[in-house]
Order: sequence, then structure tokens, then C-alpha cells
Amino acid sequence: MLRRILMGFSEPNALEFIKLYNIIDDCLSKSLSVEKNDMSFTQKVNTLRTKGDHIISRFYVELLIYAKLRNVIVHDTTTDEPVARPSDVTIEKMRRIIQLMTQAPLALDSIAHPYTELLITKPHHKAAELMRRMHKAKASYVPVIEEGFLAGVFSMSALSAYINAKGTAGLNEELTIAQLEPFYRINNSKRTEAFFSARADADIYEIDNIFNKTVNTELTIGAVFITHDGSINGQLLGMITPFDLVRINID
Repeated sequence: MLRRILMGFSEPNALEFIKLYNIIDDCLSKSLSVEKNDMSFTQKVNTLRTKGDHIISRFYVELLIYAKLRNVIVHDTTTDEPVARPSDVTIEKMRRIIQLMTQAPLALDSIAHPYTELLITKPHHKAAELMRRMHKAKASYVPVIEEGFLAGVFSMSALSAYINAKGTAGLNEELTIAQLEPFYRINNSKRTEAFFSARADADIYEIDNIFNKTVNTELTIGAVFITHDGSINGQLLGMITPFDLVRINID
């Protein structure tokens, strides 16, 4: 029926609007991993907004208006002309939304600190020397690398967990990162911060959505690690902290 209606239209903006609307709908379905007809356009928008999707939250009002406008255009069959004419500004904004949803910059290429620029440590390194380097570099989190893979994160919370468990007697220049086992491990229950991972091809909005997962929770995200395969213990390619999120700009 939609095809029959559109074939009768002579209004180019109405035709373009429907085409762009369907592309956005496809993007929404992909983001939720659902079939296009499993949920309405508006349901998808509301669900993604609730999940904290950066782009959907930014254009939430416009997307709901598009849903209403689409219904007005498609469901009026009394004439070959559409009863509503989408403006040129609307068409351009829809194209912009599609561009952001489909061509967002890769996090690794834009906001992440690449592996080659990271302060890292290994199990045999001395903790005291590492802390001096952290102070100089103003680094809060240092990836612990074992055999080329991310094995943990050294931070003040890891050190505090060690002190709480073993006291201060072992704190000296010879203390190694390995001796802080298991407190530097990412999944250690004594940590006060959480760490997440993302694939090498994750875009900046996927990273933003990861940080949004902790909204209204007791979790504090220390960093998101970009790894080759997306696993938390994978080959480390880059790191993103909350401070890096300010570099995301979709305006």
C-alpha cells in the first residue's frame, strides 16, 4: 500500500522524507537487535532513550515528530498529493541523524588514548616507581599487561584494597605489581570502580552508551578498554576515561 501511495506523490520532499524515515527505522531496529516490525518506530525511540542512547536522546523530540508526520503523510489516501510537506530543514536534519547513526567516528581513532601513548605496567615492575610515574603523568589507571594481554588495572583503589587486606608492612621500594595480586585484577570484588571493554570497531556513541549504563547506579566507571576482540582480557588497543567523553560532539 505504501508503494502505491508514494507512486502517486509529486511532492519530492514527501518522497524523500519517507525514504529517510525508513532508513532511520532500520537503524533503530539494528541498535536494538530486533526485526523492523517487532516494535513501532516510537517504541524503539523510547526504548533507546531509556537505555541512554546518545543520539536518540539528542534528537528525541524530532524523532517523535517524524513518527507523527510519517503517519499523516502515509495514511491519507484521499489525494495523490501529501497533506503535509516536510520542510527542507527537516530533510537535512534527518540526513544528519542518519549520518551520525551510520558513520560515527571510531572511538579508537578519535577519543581513545592509543596503546602506544598509554602508561602501562607489567607484573614484575615495582609499584613505588609506577606510582611516581603515575603522579608525573597525572594518570589514575594503569593497565597491567601480561604476555601482551590486559590482565588488570593498577589504581589507588587496588592499592587500598591491598592495604586493607595485608596492612602496610609490605609497602616498600621492592613491592612488585605481582605481589598486589589479586587486587589489581579487573573483576576483584574489592575494587571501587568498574571497567568495561569494547571492540576495535566501536564508534564513539557505543562508548558513550557504555558509560550511560551506570546512570542511577552505584557503579563508577574507571575506564573503557578497547581490545582487539572486545573482551576485557583481550589485546589492548586503547583506553577511554570519563574525561575523554567531553570530546564527543554531535552538534
